[in-house]
Amino acid sequence: MDQADEPLGGIDTSTTPTVEDFDLDAWLNGARPSRRSITLYSRGDLIGRLEEFVSLIELADDDEQRQVIEIAAEKVQHEFLASGQVFTVEGRSSEWVKAYREGCAKQMGLKLGVKTGTVKDETEYALRMLAEQVVVPSGMTYEKLKRLSEIAEPEVMKLITAQVAANTQAAATVGVVTRDFSQGRSGLDPR
Repeated sequence: MDQADEPLGGIDTSTTPTVEDFDLDAWLNGARPSRRSITLYSRGDLIGRLEEFVSLIELADDDEQRQVIEIAAEKVQHEFLASGQVFTVEGRSSEWVKAYREGCAKQMGLKLGVKTGTVKDETEYALRMLAEQVVVPSGMTYEKLKRLSEIAEPEVMKLITAQVAANTQAAATVGVVTRDFSQGRSGLDPR
């Protein structure tokens, strides 16, 4: 496991330090940028079919017909869910974002900004920055994000939402931090 993936970079968090013995430098050495994850689905085309199944199930005349439709719907649902891939975005500072924006404008001749910017250039910049921030899966590029955007733009928008959260939201404010992961205590069903 990469040290960046270990809680607080491998720092022993089993004891609560007092003000007198708190080592701020050690704490800062263990600090890591926020990461946010979201599942993207490559088979959004199956949602329409699943919606059809919902209507067919509601209109089914008898239990046997309904059961046949439910079995078919579950197969399509499984295919959709199997197309999911978790993507993780690592947060960047506002200074990094500003410098990256200026670098894109300069190096690639992009016209950015309220008065002079173009939608095409703003989109290219946004996808290039997003590609820089995707850490899982590895190998993300502007070209791959552009391709996904042309196929399933809402999935890219989900990734941008995770990017904005990683860049701006404090880690402890995320609801998952306080979630009870124990199925026995929380009553969660793993299905």
